[in-house]
Amino acid sequence: MKIIIVGGGEKGLALANLLANEHQVTLIEQDESRAKVIATKTQVLVLQGDGSDISILRQANIGDVDYVVTTADDKTNLGVCQIAKNEEGPHVGSLVNESKNEELFSKLEVTNLVFVVGTIVSAIQRIIIQKGTEDIISQLGLGEMQVAKMTVTEGSKAEGM
Repeated sequence: MKIIIVGGGEKGLALANLLANEHQVTLIEQDESRAKVIATKTQVLVLQGDGSDISILRQANIGDVDYVVTTADDKTNLGVCQIAKNEEGPHVGSLVNESKNEELFSKLEVTNLVFVVGTIVSAIQRIIIQKGTEDIISQLGLGEMQVAKMTVTEGSKAEGM
């Protein structure tokens, strides 16, 4: 797949490095000095510029990619999502950093969202819930559903169920 990642912070760089072995990745970073440092730390193409600027997205070939992922601040993420949705080609995924902005992303009909606050809260909740023999295998949504493995001790009323 061809993927554009907007935002070269810790999350964007980690994602780019994770995907680089199997996909063609272009990372867009606004800060010039950070873009130069990132270019030395990764195998992906790094473009310096404002990811919410249509010209930099076109330079990254937005019309020819499968996925656009935004990991920047919400203002940039919203702009990128709007442009990508208008391109009608790529799938769009975005971080939502502030819960007050969730409705704005939903109105853009961006369906692939990662709610930072909700994800962190769910992860902490999962840590607190995991105790004794309970083991959370998977979690769906914002923690509304969990698949758990429980060990039933010999002689328990649940034995054989």
